[in-house]
Amino acid sequence: MLSDSEKHDIIGNEFAGCKILSKLGSGGMGSVYKARHIGLDKLVCIKILSPQLAQNKRNVDFFIREARSIAKLDHPNIVQVYHVGKEKGIYFLMMSYVDGKSLDEVIKSSGPLKFKKATR
Repeated sequence: MLSDSEKHDIIGNEFAGCKILSKLGSGGMGSVYKARHIGLDKLVCIKILSPQLAQNKRNVDFFIREARSIAKLDHPNIVQVYHVGKEKGIYFLMMSYVDGKSLDEVIKSSGPLKFKKATR
């Protein structure tokens, strides 16, 4: 069995049918990676549930519910969910990749958004 650090040392490796290219960030639930889906030859994001949270069934259920809820939404401004599952003992969510700056980066460089711009 891989250690937690080895599980997430996946950059450059294949995971869930994708080649992991880079880490985009991390948050309360885990980490997000930019990847190229091998079969579709398209960029995707893979969100990986942290190993600590994955030890609790309640967290896993929440993670899967989040994926299913997002997958039910169909709007041009909402990412598409392609797959949710578990591979090599790691829970993941595969979704569309959106190129550009994160909201955090925009706010840090330009300050808070005006209401009109934020709602556009």
